[in-house]
Amino acid sequence: MVSNREDTNGYKIAIESMAALMDEALPRPSSTLRDGIYVTESGPWWIKVSGSTVTYLDADETVYEDEGSWVSSRSASSPMRLTMGDDAIVGEVGHAQRRFLPVGEHEVPASLSGVWNSSEGASFEIDNGSVIMGVGPVRHSMPLQALGSDASCSPSRTVPGPSGSASTF
Repeated sequence: MVSNREDTNGYKIAIESMAALMDEALPRPSSTLRDGIYVTESGPWWIKVSGSTVTYLDADETVYEDEGSWVSSRSASSPMRLTMGDDAIVGEVGHAQRRFLPVGEHEVPASLSGVWNSSEGASFEIDNGSVIMGVGPVRHSMPLQALGSDASCSPSRTVPGPSGSASTF
């Protein structure tokens, strides 16, 4: 199985193929993690849980039953071993210990509205809680979801903001 990590769930395809060839039972996907979006207390790390799928870095990974209350992605390219705590999902994601807290309902700050330009020539617009990117027929408007306080977003670069002030993206 050869593919880009983001394009397919190569591990799932490979394990299903090998189980069929070897006449073995498949591991059972687990939906023990509560559905929702979760973010770390600091840094840019977030996950989205939907059933037995955990999205991390834009890659959907199926999680399978593991020992006790733990689930595991069993993935070489996006390893996860997680458990549901009282108010958080804890464990290892991408070879690092993380604690993810549920995201509440938050408005996208109006101060983000405007055209954003980087010194490398990239640009996008934020308007009415949506990011607008592209030109011509590939121009798209995509809704943004606020993840909470500024502590949940780690600035990666300072660029001229929509009003000429310094902003980050």
